[in-house]
Amino acid sequence: MEDGKLKVTNLTLHGLWPNRQQCGISYGDCGNAPMTLSKETVAYIGPWMPNFLYEKGFGEHEWRKHGTCQTTLNPDAYFRRAVDLVKQFNDSGVGQYIRQNIGGTISRKTFYEKLQAETGSDAYRDSVKLMCSGQYLTEIQVKLPRDYKAGGSLKQLMGDQPSGSGGGTCRRDEIRIEASGR
Repeated sequence: MEDGKLKVTNLTLHGLWPNRQQCGISYGDCGNAPMTLSKETVAYIGPWMPNFLYEKGFGEHEWRKHGTCQTTLNPDAYFRRAVDLVKQFNDSGVGQYIRQNIGGTISRKTFYEKLQAETGSDAYRDSVKLMCSGQYLTEIQVKLPRDYKAGGSLKQLMGDQPSGSGGGTCRRDEIRIEASGR
């Protein structure tokens, strides 16, 4: 916090959404398991999901809609796993490219060239969507394989068989990266 304003210099996480095939037709709101998080988990995820530092509503929504659709992780493990994955993307070459340009712009073309260089294939382009509102980057959606492996390189995380629907909503080459706390 700087002068009462939140200052974020890393990518932040919206959520980890399980594969629709695992949830069947009830994707979203798959159960009534309550979201209870330890203080240690809230401290761990706070820098990556800053809303947890101020309120629980968004986190409860993410847990209810997506977390309950997977069957292997309790709320602490689920949110920690999600944070570990965003950290891995944050520390990748493409994540560094975005972070180095906070308050400025990135090139969509350069982003995908860096993704290709980091993964060794242009096929991963369809697994990573850049989402914009107007000229601003609002979200990066990464489609992970069902059997993703956390840790290691971005290519290892994204698996041997990249897949996705491609696209995204960023139509311009120049994409603004908004600085927090303004």
